[in-house]
Amino acid sequence: MHLNFWDILIIIAVAAMIGLAIWLNLRKKKKGSACCGDCCSCGKACEKKDDNGK
Repeated sequence: MHLNFWDILIIIAVAAMIGLAIWLNLRKKKKGSACCGDCCSCGKACEKKDDNGK
């Protein structure tokens, strides 16, 4: 299989986007602003939960 310049460029761009998405997700989790979407089983105190835990 022979890869030309554009194939390599696309692979690098996709890898960079995946890396950026992972890095942003990890940064959000460190700040405590990431929401898992399952507030009933979440142990975090955030503004999305009410007094009933929902």
